[in-house]
Amino acid sequence: MRINTIRHAMARAAFISAMALGLLLPALLALGWGAIRPVSAAGPTIINSDITTDTTWLAADSPYRVTTTTVSIFGGAVLTIEPGVRVEFDNGAQMQVQDGRLIAIGTAAQPITFTAITSSPVRGSWDGISLNSLTSTIEYVLMEYVHGGIQVNNSGLASVYIMSNTIRYADLGGVTGGPEDSIIAYNHIYSSNIGINIRGGTVDVRQNTIHDIDGACIKLRDSAGFGSTSVTADGNRLFNCGQEAIWLDGSTNLGVTNNLFNNVITNANTTGAGVGAIYVNNQVGAIITGNLVYNMPPAGSGLVFMWNQAFAHSTIMQSNLFCVDGQYELENRSTIAQGALTADGNWLGRNVPPPVTEIGEVPGVINYTPAITLAAIPTDAALPADGVATTTVTIRMNDGAGHVTPPGTRNVNLTTDVGSLDASSVTLDANGLATVTFTAPASFGTATITATEFCGYPVTATIQLQAADVAISKRAAISQVTPGGL
Repeated sequence: MRINTIRHAMARAAFISAMALGLLLPALLALGWGAIRPVSAAGPTIINSDITTDTTWLAADSPYRVTTTTVSIFGGAVLTIEPGVRVEFDNGAQMQVQDGRLIAIGTAAQPITFTAITSSPVRGSWDGISLNSLTSTIEYVLMEYVHGGIQVNNSGLASVYIMSNTIRYADLGGVTGGPEDSIIAYNHIYSSNIGINIRGGTVDVRQNTIHDIDGACIKLRDSAGFGSTSVTADGNRLFNCGQEAIWLDGSTNLGVTNNLFNNVITNANTTGAGVGAIYVNNQVGAIITGNLVYNMPPAGSGLVFMWNQAFAHSTIMQSNLFCVDGQYELENRSTIAQGALTADGNWLGRNVPPPVTEIGEVPGVINYTPAITLAAIPTDAALPADGVATTTVTIRMNDGAGHVTPPGTRNVNLTTDVGSLDASSVTLDANGLATVTFTAPASFGTATITATEFCGYPVTATIQLQAADVAISKRAAISQVTPGGL
């Protein structure tokens, strides 16, 4: 009997406990008790000491805040930074890779950010990243409000890869220093003092977009400390440069050879005598080909060449396109006889070459012929005005020696005042040639066909349209009469 009483009491107690828990549990859950919560980032993570062992900065611990003046990576250590990490630097702080490696590889969707720690950043708020030793890679990084940007001084010890980054609001430059045996490619640099400022080394500068720069967009300087200097600038797009778009300077090292291929330059603020979109100073054996310079401001020249060393040079400059309305397409300011510039095989904006200036103690000569010229050439000089007769018109834009304008500038617009053409534009092939078919109208007179190239320069060709019952002797005729009487 007692046992039953005890069991009844225990059941009653369990029932009361269950009822209490049933009433209390919803309240506890409403307060968040027992809920599964996401793991929050542990950041900010303070960095106030050097890195001497292999280290990874994780997105979960972001942002990282560098509060010491200099954080150095040395002792062979590798710092790896994950995509999406944000690194904030105190005023004047910097990162130096002394005897180690930096592997900062983000993605297009999750770039790594290097920025200032202050809430009111300006250009130069923090100092930059200096790469001084082993192979390092910086890709898909946003760098802003920095002084020196990415400073490379590896002295040929290893390669550096700086690719697909966005660098903005840099007080000194986006990429600076002497990056021996390195690649600087696919970067977007803007709103800075200088875009890329390289001192010596063997470097590929390719496919970068640089614009809205206070000074030169790309500055390639020599250095007596480098045994060989050869920078290839290929396929860069440069516009709204405050000074020269590309500056090549070989004043102190006559071994310098910088090559410019397929760069597109527009609206470089080349104001003043001796200032050009491309400035070439004492370059031995430089190759300048396939470059496009157009839409320049009223003052300044397309290319300025300077040679003041008593050694012969072998600069090759061909297949470039210069459209300059202000000063000169080409300007030679060399001070000695060895400074003659050979610049045949270029398009100088029109068929009759514009004036070139020769300034210096010994006149700087420019040998620019044969130049690329534009022509529209009908196969037949006359057609019956019957509404069906046709002839082929060949559009030619070359120098007769294999030199043509750069890709992207070979589209020629076509019009006719009477009759019809089977295309309103043509794209010249690798030989600078294209054809279009003209159909005569049913009225006699003269047809004038106009071909206008990339820079807006036109040439014309005429075809006589004669009554259908008049015997026509077909004979090719070439006309290059230009509005204005050129």
